[in-house]
Amino acid sequence: MNKKKKLYSIILLGAALLSSCGKSSSIDSNPTTPSITGGDNSNSSVDRYLVSFNEVIDCSIQLDHSDNKYKEGELVSIVLGISNESKEFDRFECDDASIEINSSTSNRIEASFIMPKKNVVIDVIMKDKDLDSFRIKELKNYSTYDASLKEGDKFKVGDSVELIFSGSYFSSSDVSNTYIQINDEYYHPSLVDSINGSATSMSLSFVMPNKDISIIISTGNNQISNKGFKVSLDENEYVDLIAYNPEEKYIRFYGGLVRKIGYKVTSVQYKIGADGQWTDNYSLFDISNICNLYILNITADVEIKVIGEFTGVRTITYINEDAIIPTTSSLYYEGTEGDTYSVSFKPHPKYTLTGKPTFEGVEVNDDDVTDTYFKLTIGLSDITITFPAKINNKITVLDNHDLDSYIIKKDNIETDCCASLATFNFYPTMKRGKVITAARTIDSNGTKGNWCYPSDDSYGVQSIEMKMPKSGDCQIEINSDDGFTIDIDKIDHGSMTINRDTFRKNDRVYFTIQTESNFYRFNKLIDSETGETIETTMNENSGYFTMPEKSLKLKAIIVEVEKADVNLIGDLDKLESIDIQGNKSLTRMNKDKILGTFIVGEYITILPVTLKSQYQDDYIVTVKKIVNGKEEEIKSEYGSYSFSVEEGLTDIVVSVEEKAQVKSFKATINKPDGVNLTFKVNFKSVTSLDDTLIPGDDGKARLEIFVNEYAKPSDYNVQVLDNENNEVVAVSGVTSVAYMIYSDITINITAK
Repeated sequence: MNKKKKLYSIILLGAALLSSCGKSSSIDSNPTTPSITGGDNSNSSVDRYLVSFNEVIDCSIQLDHSDNKYKEGELVSIVLGISNESKEFDRFECDDASIEINSSTSNRIEASFIMPKKNVVIDVIMKDKDLDSFRIKELKNYSTYDASLKEGDKFKVGDSVELIFSGSYFSSSDVSNTYIQINDEYYHPSLVDSINGSATSMSLSFVMPNKDISIIISTGNNQISNKGFKVSLDENEYVDLIAYNPEEKYIRFYGGLVRKIGYKVTSVQYKIGADGQWTDNYSLFDISNICNLYILNITADVEIKVIGEFTGVRTITYINEDAIIPTTSSLYYEGTEGDTYSVSFKPHPKYTLTGKPTFEGVEVNDDDVTDTYFKLTIGLSDITITFPAKINNKITVLDNHDLDSYIIKKDNIETDCCASLATFNFYPTMKRGKVITAARTIDSNGTKGNWCYPSDDSYGVQSIEMKMPKSGDCQIEINSDDGFTIDIDKIDHGSMTINRDTFRKNDRVYFTIQTESNFYRFNKLIDSETGETIETTMNENSGYFTMPEKSLKLKAIIVEVEKADVNLIGDLDKLESIDIQGNKSLTRMNKDKILGTFIVGEYITILPVTLKSQYQDDYIVTVKKIVNGKEEEIKSEYGSYSFSVEEGLTDIVVSVEEKAQVKSFKATINKPDGVNLTFKVNFKSVTSLDDTLIPGDDGKARLEIFVNEYAKPSDYNVQVLDNENNEVVAVSGVTSVAYMIYSDITINITAK
């Protein structure tokens, strides 16, 4: 640190200056003189040491003691506010203490350190902000999907930014029901490399604007239609709609509301149409601040209103938080009066829980708290939750010059402590040329356990399963030996990885091959010094072999697969769209991309989309493949076509034939006033016979008539006449009556 800089010791001189500081929580806008606020200002006789800052420019500073003096071991809290918009915080420099950043935003830094037994001098290092870059200042993900971006990510203006979703299998319905709001714009993602309409990821690409952005991600189960209606939320300060786009029109809305913390919502209502009745649709918010909102059968514009009040934010503080791992929910640190909050948890391997959680600031029923669960309702006070716990016995590893490093895990959680008799896994990393042969525990009395031996998982990760002694701390003693090494030679068209470089004779050596594209495949593994082929067992791109009694220099031989260059030809102009994709190459073809390369042996799926009328396909699609000059038709299954790529495949031919247009039969209806008729045509319910009586292959349409909801009315006669005035004889069942219609008809309903 440069000790020649001007020193600001921040000692408050004079009563006027002292009274001006008080306990204000605001950040002083003075760019050079830090303001010190709040805290315990005890005049204890215990030695107290001074915190001071070298010259501070472009920011202001708060400490939590008004005289800047702290006892040894006391926590010092720093709040730094940035007053120059062209600057951003870089770091603290301090030779006297280790300063930890607790939180950071674009203009506010919160940090802390433990006071040593001496005065502390701190430099605040600022840097010029990259004015061509902007950040994601907020990202709220209300979906269950993993998102590739996070708060704080920075991009330059004009950069193409890709937001990728993973963690599920996605279909087209997931696309339409995933909503992404970037500032005031709304988007849906797209499937990535879909096969048969599904994919393992979705993505959205957008251009970074010249400002910071907020991203909100949510999912619903809405039904959208051009014939739908607008859904709107009355202006309020309590909640926002999610899984929602104000530009879309809805027939059904299965979205949600997200509530601002500190606002207690007492009513959520909606009405359909200006003259509609207000309907209560309120289900209680919990501490997650999400409430589902279901509105069915939307027949007019929907208005939503919310009633509530600000009751204040309640803080939740945890003591011994590190002692537990939540299993069904995250821990929350803020809540609103009336929120329900429940968490299931288990002890961290480092700790043993010595009792049930205890609570301050809230009453909890005895039935709602166990040693692995609690449930509470937030009231008027802040809450402190204590997890009674003790640290388990310590695990250390005795020095061994062959051991490079190690990790200890219990239930796949890294730890250096475990409970008595608990089983844990020891993951050693040995130095090159050395292998671990066994390990054993030694208890605090020096009693040695049995030797335990290493094993590899299917990825080649080596570990030793061990058990803690009955009492006391645990030491691990290891045995090691010389081993045979493996080096990997340069590989064309790909790469090879193994998890360690030294093995014993007869060890299984697990490896993974990554080819540079799907048009290459692993062929064999050789010793590049002798040319000898090494026998391997493979499962796609992963495999293993048995280590010989010598060191190896390995080379993976990667070769091109057999390929077929394929043209898409035919009546493409008669198709609305066509999508062709290979399941291994992932090659895609469409109306704009009519040449593709596929892997021999993979399956191709073809999805043609024709122009359709409301009730029937107007076209017949035929798909053929040409292999070595021979044409063969591909049969359709549910509108798609699939076949295996053969050597010699050159063309996919799509022909589209227009069907002869068949007009629907017309119906003339005569009935008394007040009689309500409904129908089923070809077993489907309809409210009108306009354009529905379409003949099938037999030239007839099946019609059922219901008079005031009855198929066999007791008070009315039903008569159906054909276009020559002949009566159509009904086929009568137990509860239904069906007419087979083969021409225009007249329906006469008369009272008995």
